Amino acid sequence: MASIGATSRPIVVVGAGGLGQPIAALLADNGEPIVLLATKSSAERLRAAGAIELIGVVEKKVPVGSPPAPKGSVGLTDDPSSIREAQGIIFTTKGHHLPPVAGALGHVETDWVLGLQNGVVKNEVLAGVFGWEC
Repeated sequence: MASIGATSRPIVVVGAGGLGQPIAALLADNGEPIVLLATKSSAERLRAAGAIELIGVVEKKVPVGSPPAPKGSVGLTDDPSSIREAQGIIFTTKGHHLPPVAGALGHVETDWVLGLQNGVVKNEVLAGVFGWEC
């Protein structure tokens, strides 16, 4: 299993809400290659804004663009089929959105997956798609 920073394959962050955007932005700002998978409407809003802006304890403006994005920026897509491989996948979606989006990413070659949803059902959903070894 690869460690963070050990590969040029991106970390894929799934969900461009209040959790996914800051995770994607902070990882990208730290030099990690990032692809943020968003819904079509969220992707359109982020493309129009041109950046993820964090305001609060951490203040950052991290540019978004098409993957592969330059270092320090977030690659943005609304097409799960465009993602072929990943260092890892972080799911930040609401629990009821997890099964369909995980299924849509089942083709991705990845070393690990992380679900940030409440409850234990997420583990079974992700293992059903990616296997328990991920």
